[in-house]
Amino acid sequence: PSLILFPEGTDLSPRNIAKSDTFAAQNGLPKYKYVLHPKVVGWSRSVSLLRNSCPAVYDVTIAYHDHSKSERPSEMSLLSARYPREVHLHVQVDLL
Repeated sequence: PSLILFPEGTDLSPRNIAKSDTFAAQNGLPKYKYVLHPKVVGWSRSVSLLRNSCPAVYDVTIAYHDHSKSERPSEMSLLSARYPREVHLHVQVDLL
């Protein structure tokens, strides 16, 4: 079985950054500049259900380099053909 999960749950819009920053302040966590704090309830439940049938978790981080100036990549920018010049992937495999 496979499962793809985006633990941030949404895109990196100014509104979502503010919500993540509020969550960080309320929980004594650092504010992030390039990512949001993950939502862990779905992740925890998924791992508990898949632990016996899924041997590993592939943790993939995607970084967009040299996107349009002052624009954060979003679903809308990609659908509007405003692509970054480079996309970097960092993959880490964690055995369960």
